[in-house]
Amino acid sequence: MASEKDVALSVDPPGSPVTDDCFHKCFLAFRGFGGLAPSEVVIVPKEKLTGISKAEEEHCQMLGQFLYTAKLVGKREGLLNRGF
Repeated sequence: MASEKDVALSVDPPGSPVTDDCFHKCFLAFRGFGGLAPSEVVIVPKEKLTGISKAEEEHCQMLGQFLYTAKLVGKREGLLNRGF
């Protein structure tokens, strides 16, 4: 059975893509699914990792880059001073 992430990566996401050369190689970022927040962006790593409990030492660089990518997206969306 395919995971939710596998499904998300195999179809076009419903939100508009958020693209930037800084992060498009390792992550997919697109505007939110359900409008739960005024500004919702979903960031998905392209490397398969089904949950943080499955992370190994080999994922450290990708996870660090993920956090930095979230900061870049937050800055681009004007959220740094409002929290995210």
